[in-house]
Amino acid sequence: MSLTSKMQVIPLENGRFLHYYPTDRFKTEILSVRFVLPVTEGCAAADSLFPALLAKGCRAYPSERELSRRLDELYGTDFAYSIDRAGDRLTVSFTVDYLSGKYVPKGLDLLSEVISLLGSIIGEPLADPVEGFSAELTRLEVAAQLDRFRSIKNHKSRYAGHRARELLRDKSRYDVPIYGTEKELSEITPTLLYERYLHMLGASEVHFYYVGRETPLRLSSLLSSLPFASRPCAASPLIPIRPRAARIRRVTETTDGTQSVLVLGYRNSISISEPDSELFPLFIEVLSESPISKLFMSVREKKGLCYSVHAVSSLASGIMLISAGIDREKKDEAERAIRAELRRCRQAMISESELACAKESLINAYYTLMDSPLEIDAFYARCDLTGMCISLEDRIAAVRMADASDIARLASRLSLDTVFFLAAGEGGASDAV
Repeated sequence: MSLTSKMQVIPLENGRFLHYYPTDRFKTEILSVRFVLPVTEGCAAADSLFPALLAKGCRAYPSERELSRRLDELYGTDFAYSIDRAGDRLTVSFTVDYLSGKYVPKGLDLLSEVISLLGSIIGEPLADPVEGFSAELTRLEVAAQLDRFRSIKNHKSRYAGHRARELLRDKSRYDVPIYGTEKELSEITPTLLYERYLHMLGASEVHFYYVGRETPLRLSSLLSSLPFASRPCAASPLIPIRPRAARIRRVTETTDGTQSVLVLGYRNSISISEPDSELFPLFIEVLSESPISKLFMSVREKKGLCYSVHAVSSLASGIMLISAGIDREKKDEAERAIRAELRRCRQAMISESELACAKESLINAYYTLMDSPLEIDAFYARCDLTGMCISLEDRIAAVRMADASDIARLASRLSLDTVFFLAAGEGGASDAV
């Protein structure tokens, strides 16, 4: 499969940018509008909620049902919104996935219709300039978000990861929870949500992402009808590297049931601006994700110390978590075994088969990204948000060239900061040292 197509960045009028990926491989095309702006402390909950209200309807289609009917009329066009963050840079995205013009009746300019609808949804919301968004819709969205927050406690592995991240946060604007807090939710009003919507329109860089057959000239002309102005975004995607605590912090909480969860929280000194960042996913494959990864083959299969074990990393947050579902009495042994596998990585004790399998797994994952226009759109948008503007072709080339010494170097940049243990059954203590 060829990866020769790359996202082109084309400046538009009013300081906006078109990120253009030409391809004729798919029956559908993707167009997204991404508003990139600095994070505002204390407003994360509101910034995560107002996009949901835009999706409930607009002046032209003043209900969710009417908006859905219009999307169906446009040959089953899908509309979605999302939020993402890197450092103190927030992105609010609105995306349409629609049938390519090649597959619709002649005479129908589907792209033009889709862009018009996108402009209506984002630019003409169901809101009053004084009273803000609908009080009832606001209440329902706040209640749904509270339910999502509280449901985390019912999922042990999610809750353990959530608590570990809380303990690792430094409470700066770089590390506020992306969906806010329950306290922020309790203070949300329809007018606050409307103010945050207006703030997005007035304080954002505006980026359009496109994956499909249309020419950039015509696409640029059609996008000129959208009134969204662009402002330079002064925020930074780079998170300051935080040194670990003077000693390892250990926190234990109790839960019901029979299975416990152990989470080891590491600080990562690799910045997303460093060349090593493009190889970090390969280290994760060797450690945790490939079919013969070290944690799976040793900690789970050979020693039988856990039901599941995996590592998750965010270079944009400067942390890595290793989470294992275990029996309570195996906590200490499981921790020692996990840390031993990380030591082996640091010492370049990686077999040829482990490295080859990890490479194959990661490269296949990269190629799979190219099988979906939505994945292409999301991949390049995330690269731009984090400042990691490295093509898939270059990433694959770097993976092919890597050896065990590269894995050792990456593993050595991690330092254990926090051990969180969610202990099942009675008799557990809650402590932090």
